[in-house]
This record gives sequence, C-alpha cells and structure tokens, in this order.
Amino acid sequence: GSPKAADYLSEKYETGDGVPKNDDKAFEYMKRAAFLGSKIAARKILKIAEKKGDKAMEVEYKSKLMEGKEAKDMIDLARDCTDVNKDELTAFWYAMAAQRSDGSKLDKLLNILDEKFEKGEDGIWKRKQS
Repeated sequence: GSPKAADYLSEKYETGDGVPKNDDKAFEYMKRAAFLGSKIAARKILKIAEKKGDKAMEVEYKSKLMEGKEAKDMIDLARDCTDVNKDELTAFWYAMAAQRSDGSKLDKLLNILDEKFEKGEDGIWKRKQS
C-alpha cells in the first residue's frame, strides 16, 4: 500500500469530498497511512490522541515521529511508555537514546535498562519482576 494513497483517502472521508463523510473510515485510512510511514497521518492521530487523553495511542504515534530526534526526546518518550506499561517500547527508546547519547548519559541509560528490563526468550524486552 501507499501512504500517500491512504492519506488521500483519509482526507476525502474526513471532509466528505467525493465520498460520503465518514469519520470512522477517515480514521482507519489515517492509521493505515501512519503504519505505512506517513508522518502527516501520524501527527494527525497524535493530535486526536492528545485531545482524547489517550496516552497509549499518544505513545504509539509519538514513536512513529521519533526519526531524527535527539536523545532527550527519546528519553521523554521512554518515560511516557513507562506510564502506560509499554515495556518493550520503553526499553527500545531508552536503548535508542543510549545510542545517541554522549558518554555521561550513556552509562546512566544502560543502567536503567539493566535495572528495570530483561530480554525474554522471544527477544522482547520486558519489565523485570520485582
């Protein structure tokens, strides 16, 4: 699928331009576009999530917008992921932040990963049981 085509269909259903207005279909195409890599769709969904107060959805779509961001932004997102119990994403964003960090932050971030998370047999990061 094409992210541009999904963006286009989302907009058409959102505005009712040439098709019957349908917010549910618009949102489905918006999610499809974001999944296919559309930053425009991811930003729209992020705004919807923020408006609804849906922290889990917010974290998911913030993740799609992290490319090219600084370590600080990734740490903030990792903390948001922790708040909504998205352990694999939390560990992933701490690890990504560690890769982009200078030496002073790197050790701290790696310690957070070692203290709080472990990689399961399935390769998925999980919170360590207390």
